[in-house]
Amino acid sequence: MLSVTGSRELQAVVLALKNVDKTLRPEMYARTRQHILPDWSTGIQERINAREGAKLHSALLMKGTRVGVGTQGVKVEAATSSKAIRKGSTLKPSANFYLAEFGANPKEVTVNGRRGATSYTYKRTVNTPFLSRSRKGRFTYRVAENIVSRSVAMWVQTVVQVISEAVETGAK
Repeated sequence: MLSVTGSRELQAVVLALKNVDKTLRPEMYARTRQHILPDWSTGIQERINAREGAKLHSALLMKGTRVGVGTQGVKVEAATSSKAIRKGSTLKPSANFYLAEFGANPKEVTVNGRRGATSYTYKRTVNTPFLSRSRKGRFTYRVAENIVSRSVAMWVQTVVQVISEAVETGAK
């Protein structure tokens, strides 16, 4: 999380957002979202595409990619969709994003099977399509780390631009 306590410019923008006419806020938010969302979504997609065989990772992380803008700042989100990635799948981006972002170690699971009256057990290896475990994250965390300063700069510029345009046109 980025704190505004260390920057007078960011404090001024937050104060301006709180004091500006409420009819200007939606335009500020929409413009900021319009500028940041392409950077966010293409950055994630590029990192995923740089990996070999990352179709599943893309399906999990790209659904529900969005940017939220408000008086408190900019919030970037990925994998917020609660729908399954495809019909018949139990993988939902909002519940299983961590498998694509942080990886999973393959493990053997004993499964009970039955054919007619005969029951049997066999071992099955799960979590094989995912990369190995990583504490720092591979895709969204790295992209967020890279675009945070640019996103805040765009947010500040957009706020100043909308306020100056409103002053020029004579609106409050």
